[in-house]
Amino acid sequence: MIRKKYKNKFLLCYPILEKGIYGILKKIEKIDDKLIDAYEIRLDSLKYIDDSDNKVKEILNAINVVKKCYKKKKIIATIRTCKEGGKSNIDKKKYAFYIEEICKNSLADYVDIENDTLKDVGNTLYKHYKKKIILSKHIFDKKFSKEKCKTIIEKMLKKECSVLKMAVAVYNEKDLYEYMDLAKNYALRLEKRGTKCIFIAMGDMGKVSRIFPEYTKTQVVFLNAYKKRELGQFSLKEYIYYRNIIFAKNKNNIL
Repeated sequence: MIRKKYKNKFLLCYPILEKGIYGILKKIEKIDDKLIDAYEIRLDSLKYIDDSDNKVKEILNAINVVKKCYKKKKIIATIRTCKEGGKSNIDKKKYAFYIEEICKNSLADYVDIENDTLKDVGNTLYKHYKKKIILSKHIFDKKFSKEKCKTIIEKMLKKECSVLKMAVAVYNEKDLYEYMDLAKNYALRLEKRGTKCIFIAMGDMGKVSRIFPEYTKTQVVFLNAYKKRELGQFSLKEYIYYRNIIFAKNKNNIL
């Protein structure tokens, strides 16, 4: 496989956006592939996530059932709010409660935590579960700002986590190159302190960042398991095709 040629192997991940456990399992059964390393269970898609009653048991069950069925795959548990491009309007108090329960009591390999949503929460969660935590920030601004990215990353660096993730919308080649160079520099800093990273440029222009994850030492490449195109994600078939065009020496090579 092409990925084995690189010291920093990255994971290929499918986000799963189904409304319940049955739907999640049926979707994964349909799309499961040996080249896929991880599944991100998008808990904000669950139909009961925003209910007024406590649904933590259902949420934990959704994660644990998938992990038990697909033990060799990494499982990322994510609650993405509407502000961060997700589907949940959950309030900060309930978000914090769910995240803590997921960190403590689920089989998830990683738990995605939104930097903005939990910025006022104490550091206890980060210290105790830092090996599980992906600390993430999404920037959908209509105009790219390198300085804004730097400011946000510097603040995120003060928190303990396993993986620091930033996804930024870019609109032209200049934005893309500036962001990728910024990401590369921070990736080197993060590597020195033992923190992994995910740096993604969103939109069609940002697809280059997914084709070359080695450039920014990005640990997870998120693919698209649905026909609808979202945020510049490739399908697995498309990803193999473009990686092989760029890297493969002959048509028989695979990803």
